[in-house]
Amino acid sequence: MSNQTNTREKGGCSMREGESTSGNGYQKTNAMSLLPQIRSDDLSTDYSYTPVEMASFSSNISDPGRKPVETVEVTSLHAESGTAWQPPLTSKIYRIWTDGWTIEVLCCAMAVMTLTCLCATLRYFDGHIITAIPLKININTLIAVFGALMKAAILLPVAESISELKWTWFAKSRNLMDLESFDVASRGPWGAARLVWYLRSRGIAALGAWITVMALAIDPFTQQIIRPVLCHHSVPNGIAQIPRANNLTGIAAKFGAGIPLQLVPDVAAAIYGGLMNDYSRLDIQCSTGNCTFPNSPSGGSFQTLALDVSCVDISAEIVEADSDPTTMWYLRGIGNSTTVVGQGALVRTSPTSMGSPFNKYWPAERDIVLFSFASLIYIRNEECEQAMSNETSSTCPQAPLAVECRLWPTIRTITASIDLSELQEHVIDSQPLEFVPYSSYGRARSPLDSWLSIPDKVLRDGEWEPCTASLTYTPDTPVPISNHTLWFSSVEPEPSDLRWWAGDCIFWVPTGIGNAFSSFLDELYLDKVMAGAYGPSATMSTMGDVWIKRLYNNGAATVDTVETNFRQLAKSINTFMRNNNSTVDAAFEAKTIYATGSANKTETCILVQWAWLSFSASLVLLTVVFLSLTVWKTRGAHGLEAAKGVWKSSVLAVLFSGLNEQARRDCGAPEKKSEMIRCAEGIKVALNPTEHGWRLTRG
Repeated sequence: MSNQTNTREKGGCSMREGESTSGNGYQKTNAMSLLPQIRSDDLSTDYSYTPVEMASFSSNISDPGRKPVETVEVTSLHAESGTAWQPPLTSKIYRIWTDGWTIEVLCCAMAVMTLTCLCATLRYFDGHIITAIPLKININTLIAVFGALMKAAILLPVAESISELKWTWFAKSRNLMDLESFDVASRGPWGAARLVWYLRSRGIAALGAWITVMALAIDPFTQQIIRPVLCHHSVPNGIAQIPRANNLTGIAAKFGAGIPLQLVPDVAAAIYGGLMNDYSRLDIQCSTGNCTFPNSPSGGSFQTLALDVSCVDISAEIVEADSDPTTMWYLRGIGNSTTVVGQGALVRTSPTSMGSPFNKYWPAERDIVLFSFASLIYIRNEECEQAMSNETSSTCPQAPLAVECRLWPTIRTITASIDLSELQEHVIDSQPLEFVPYSSYGRARSPLDSWLSIPDKVLRDGEWEPCTASLTYTPDTPVPISNHTLWFSSVEPEPSDLRWWAGDCIFWVPTGIGNAFSSFLDELYLDKVMAGAYGPSATMSTMGDVWIKRLYNNGAATVDTVETNFRQLAKSINTFMRNNNSTVDAAFEAKTIYATGSANKTETCILVQWAWLSFSASLVLLTVVFLSLTVWKTRGAHGLEAAKGVWKSSVLAVLFSGLNEQARRDCGAPEKKSEMIRCAEGIKVALNPTEHGWRLTRG
């Protein structure tokens, strides 16, 4: 190594350039002179290497036990053919791929595509049963994969853009330490956070630093997009049925010639059940215990015939009888012979179905009803009872309550659902049936009266459909109606107004059925009396029918409590009527008809919370904007981009454009990073072209 030259300078290293050929015949070459050769367009694959005296490295560390290190000088790097080394690809595509923003643009496109695929995946699986996901892939895993791809596609162009902005930053004289700040910021969130603080969130580079920091939250935000919830899914071949009624046929029977229709025992039992308690249960069918029924846009799942009730206060009709020393009362319009309350009679009832004197308390459409009764009830006055028990006073102000309740047939529109095998029904509309008086009686009540309505449209399983008559019999219109009543071909010749209707368009209380109901209920309320005594012991010493005692309500009766008891009676009748209804058709065959729905099974389903996706979408958008701004910024930076090309994060750019000799000499020979940082903080540099290429020179 005698012909090799060791060049040592105190505190650093030096470069020897432009020396002549040494005695051993090796050529010494300036390292920067290699650049034109590297950019040559020729391709060579067979290389030979010769030493070049390019740089010498020495240490100023004194170590007696350490052997001196000789400097190796590299003199040349030539191919055997004499041409310079060339990159493996010289095509235009390679230059575009290396010297442009192709990779970064592709990454942005990948981020957009990943976001699109994530949205499509979420849209597809929204509402899906978790256990029914294809290929048994955990949806969280799938989202995590998309999130990881999105984060990678975002961070690469952001890091490269920050690195390129590093060189643009040095278009002016800056602290050398800024080179370190930008470089660290391009590597991860910690350095990016430091750059945000250093730049005070100003400048394009700060936007990239913010994106790098916020990218940490992509994973938790994407995992929040989905949430498991309980949902109901329709079960194939499941059963979901709720009984409904269109008429009151099949609940009364004729027991002999000339004997009016009477209620069958089952109906009577249902009435007694309603008088005693509020228990009544529809025979619903739901194979899964959770069923839904379709609703129309205006509301309602189906329609059914029902009995509705209401009660009004008629206490203004009470007349006080002069019967000292005990006060008695009766109702005006009914008479005082059987309606007196007092002298031990606490409750009296009287039917008013065939002609009520209290029509002024009702709207006109309630004048004629299926059944009605009036009740006069003694109301306890605790102050009076206390005075009477102490015998301090023989008289004190008292007044009974007078109530009339009415029951009439209606068409109810109901929305329904079954949850945990419990039926939930809500009445959203109720329209009374049209009264059809018997022709011989006119508008006066008759045992042969009926009620019949044919609406313009009917609700069939959540869909409103028109009711259209046919002039002849068809399978869809089997019910013949003439003069607002059912026509029997065996009794009469065919009338001119005969029309045929669908069975569910006819809501009907046949002739004689109303009379059977009212006759049975009349017996239950006709001059019924609950006897008892005044004073605190009155409720313990009462006598009378149980349903009359329920009206008394321990002496605390109100219009609402009386109506509640009467409504329980109607509910029991409605339940029986719907469970045992016979639809009106040509054959008059008794059968129960149903509203049908869907039997559902409770599962754990996927609920997509789209708001959480906005964070990832915003980062993708910001990345595209940041890359666009970076390209625009670097191309317009004093012509620097056009002159030097795109360097981005290349370490070769740092090596080939390092500090010039004088700047390095001023720093001495820093060996530790902390020493380099202290030196860099005191040096101002700028990126400028020199005779040896681009250099960071003292600013």
